[in-house]
Amino acid sequence: MFGDLLLSAEETDGKVATLPSIREVTNFFPAGSGYTIVGLAQKIGIVAPNCAVAWCNSWLGARIAIQQLKDRANGRLLQVAEVRQFLSEIDPEALQYDFSLIAMVMQPGSDSYAILTHNASPIDVPGLGSFLIEGSGGQMLMEHIQRAPRHFLTSSNWNGSVAIATGLASTLLWLEQSTGANLRHYFGGGYEFAAPTDSGEIKKIGDLMFVIWDDEILLGSAPAPSPVFLMRTLYIDDVLLIKSAALKNGRIDRPHLHVAFPPYALTAMPNLPHPESIDWNTRRICHCFLMHTSEGTHQYSVYEANPPDEGRSVTFQPHGPDLLFGMRPPFFEGVRRDMWASFGRAPRGWLGPDVGDALLPDR
Repeated sequence: MFGDLLLSAEETDGKVATLPSIREVTNFFPAGSGYTIVGLAQKIGIVAPNCAVAWCNSWLGARIAIQQLKDRANGRLLQVAEVRQFLSEIDPEALQYDFSLIAMVMQPGSDSYAILTHNASPIDVPGLGSFLIEGSGGQMLMEHIQRAPRHFLTSSNWNGSVAIATGLASTLLWLEQSTGANLRHYFGGGYEFAAPTDSGEIKKIGDLMFVIWDDEILLGSAPAPSPVFLMRTLYIDDVLLIKSAALKNGRIDRPHLHVAFPPYALTAMPNLPHPESIDWNTRRICHCFLMHTSEGTHQYSVYEANPPDEGRSVTFQPHGPDLLFGMRPPFFEGVRRDMWASFGRAPRGWLGPDVGDALLPDR
């Protein structure tokens, strides 16, 4: 399951929301816009150990329904038939609002799962299968999903669906920073994921880092190459924390911490860490390399899952306003080689060292 984090509503005088990627939303929705982005909220709720529910459109209606299903589960496993019946008999108090729900339920005692919906319909994407997509940014997200194979996604130790979802998220984060086109569809701000586990449960994928690199790191043309954007996500109980920072020449530009709450009431507010205590080094890293060519900008994503400390391609260490990082050159050399291999040649208009536009030799 894949969900964005934007929450939109009627504008409130004097209140300006900020986002991990672009900071103040008034950069896209100036004061007086009427309807605007007002903050962040989780779009996926874990209502039972084996059941996750994603929502869109009315936050209030979805929250009523998700809270009721979570209360019904009360910490126990839910049966598929039970969730199906609940979705067919949603409380009229919730139904006065327009919202959609998509539930993923692991069948107890089995490794199979069911997808159940309220006010949502499947969409078939050639070559990728069936998707359930709802919300204001649904059409735009569908267009990016259809282009996903062109992003040259690769995966290491992650299953294919998680790799595609995180690669799609890194694409949207870059889009958000560069043009903000998705924000105008009230979609983005950050992303979260939930997936089945080998134990038959459904869990959020936390402890995740997005690192966006410009192509200078692969060309070796920058005097001190560094990432251009970092975004770290982690969960403290049911609360999602997002630490983000833009970088300029290796210097951190205003790191920010954002908080997104789940679509149900917390039993207790957890103790949240100080932003400076949140380490940039994580168990899961999604590297997003931007490649600017005469044919447009392409993205190449590489994933590392559960790497041991000594095996990570990049490590980060804050030092005052600077972010020091150690890197293994073979990693970047491998990315450059695989990127060119994905094209069958060096990309036109993208001149790497000693290669230019020449065809790659057979390997």
